[in-house]
Amino acid sequence: MSWTSPITDRTLEDILQRTEKAFFNVSDWLRIYGNSQIVSILVNALLGLGVPFTELEPPAITHFPTADEINDLIANIDRLRQAAALPESSGVVPLKTDWQPGSGAAAPDYEDVNDWERDLDLIRSLLVEAMEYAIFCGVAAAGQPRYWQNRFRRWPHYVKPVDRRRLPRAGVAAAGNGITRANRWRSLAAVTRRAPRLGAAVAGRSYGRQNAWRFYGI
Repeated sequence: MSWTSPITDRTLEDILQRTEKAFFNVSDWLRIYGNSQIVSILVNALLGLGVPFTELEPPAITHFPTADEINDLIANIDRLRQAAALPESSGVVPLKTDWQPGSGAAAPDYEDVNDWERDLDLIRSLLVEAMEYAIFCGVAAAGQPRYWQNRFRRWPHYVKPVDRRRLPRAGVAAAGNGITRANRWRSLAAVTRRAPRLGAAVAGRSYGRQNAWRFYGI
């Protein structure tokens, strides 16, 4: 299975001149269906979703797709569009998925087919780019970098990387730890020098350990 370049530039002139793009053939069906399968795999893998996908039988030259089959083909694409949650400004459009059978009923035209293929192409290209800007959601854990700690916030653009220096951990201060661990709920602007340890003063210990509950700037 591989991606096949879509056709999204059908025009009224193609219809009037009866060019190759004026007809919807088995090759067009197979291209759209195959591309929708690839986009389905991409959406489920990148977003961790289980978007329903209706499996369809490959058509033959002697087979005319029914209205239900056409609707299933389009519905696969539209569910992927909704799952990708791309903004309207991206160019994706909602698709009609309730075409009716019968000679007197309306049928999809060249503009509709352009929309089917364009939506698939945009989802495939934009979703991969959008993953660089996504902020994952979940419970923030102590010791994680800032772009993980801010897990419930959405940013209009990429969150810049934080300083690579080791960040203070979060938790209850433990005796015998340095200031970077003792001040566990405080964010330090810079890495501090080794601080006096915490604990009960014991005779014979140095000045730095006797004053175990005091913090010094130097």
